[in-house]
Amino acid sequence: MVDWSDRPSTVRRAVLPWTPSVHRFLNFLEHRDFEAPRSRGIDDEGQEGVSWIEGWVSPIPFDGPMLRNRGLRSIGRLLRDFHEVSKDYRPPAKAIWAHGSIPKRKGDVIRHGDIGAGNIVWRDGQAAAFIDFEFAVPGPAIDDLAMAAWTLIPLGPPQDQIRAGFTEGAPLRMRLEALCAGYESFSPEDVIEAYRFYVEVERDRRFRLGSAGVEPWAHYVRNGQIDRIDQTMEWFDTQGRHQVL
Repeated sequence: MVDWSDRPSTVRRAVLPWTPSVHRFLNFLEHRDFEAPRSRGIDDEGQEGVSWIEGWVSPIPFDGPMLRNRGLRSIGRLLRDFHEVSKDYRPPAKAIWAHGSIPKRKGDVIRHGDIGAGNIVWRDGQAAAFIDFEFAVPGPAIDDLAMAAWTLIPLGPPQDQIRAGFTEGAPLRMRLEALCAGYESFSPEDVIEAYRFYVEVERDRRFRLGSAGVEPWAHYVRNGQIDRIDQTMEWFDTQGRHQVL
C-alpha cells in the first residue's frame, strides 16, 4: 500500500492500462536526473501518484513567454534535451503505451506525445519541464516537434490562431523558425513535411480508437475534434503550407 498522506504535492488520477509503462519511464528520467514528475507509485484504490512540478503554465489564449520567440526557442531546447535522454530508454519488449504495444525501433526516442501549452511548466521565462506523460510512446523525435508546431505555433486555420491569442494571425514562419532554432537538429521545412503526415496519422488514430469506444479518444470524437482536424488539414493543403514556407 502507498501512503501519500504526508505528500500534499502529489498529483493523483485513475490508473490506466498503460500507467505502469509511463511510471517505469518516469523512474528512468529520475535516474537520469531529468526534471519531470516523479513516480510515487499506485495505491490500493487504483490511483497513480506523481509529484507536482512547481512553476507557471500558460493559459489559452497564450500569455507571457508563449507569445514570444525566445519562449519557443526555450521549448525547442527543452524538447531536444528530453529526447537526448529518452533515446537511451529501453522499454520492456511488450510494454503497453496509450497508443498500444509499440516497439522502440532504431533511432526512436520516447516521445512525450502530448506537447501543448498545458503541459509545459515555465520558470523565469524559460520552459523548465514537461508534465503529463500519459501519452508517452516510442517514435521519431520529429513527431514531437510536429505536434509542438501544431499546438504551439499554432499551425492551424485562423480560428486556431485567434484562440491562441493571435487576433490578427500568428507569424507562423517566424515562430516555427524559433522552435527549430531551439531544437537545432531539424529545419522548418523538415517539420512542415512531418507535420502534414503526423496530423493525418493522428486524425485516423483518434477516429479509430474513438469509434471503438476507447477513452479518451471516444470523448474526442464526440466533441467534434475529428471535424476540426479535417479543417486543419484542408487549411494546410490550401493555404497554410504557402503561408509558412
